[in-house]
Amino acid sequence: MRNHTTDEQMLEDLFAEAQSQPAEPSPAFMARVLADADEEQAGFATAELANAPAATGFSLRAVFATLGGWPALGGLVTATAVGIWLGTTSLTGVSDTAATYLYGDSALGGLNADYAWLDTMGDA
Repeated sequence: MRNHTTDEQMLEDLFAEAQSQPAEPSPAFMARVLADADEEQAGFATAELANAPAATGFSLRAVFATLGGWPALGGLVTATAVGIWLGTTSLTGVSDTAATYLYGDSALGGLNADYAWLDTMGDA
């Protein structure tokens, strides 16, 4: 059986040793990274200017393109229509259909006989 206090002390010693050493990269490495970054960023500036569209004001085409084009707008219109439909109608039909799908003919078919009297609720 292992001595846990010795193992824990050994880990604490290793962590203390790791924390005592600075975790900074060498200056030569940082110079190379920054030089590569400057080179990459210089290429971005010229590419942005070359591909920038002309400012023509408000455009419905630009709005469509920003949203993802006609397929995305079709999805947005469909989701909006379903949201309005579900928000303005009662969900009785939806819950009855879901109950029939989940529990069979009776919404309470999965319950014990102790709750059978609930199945007749709502009948006039």
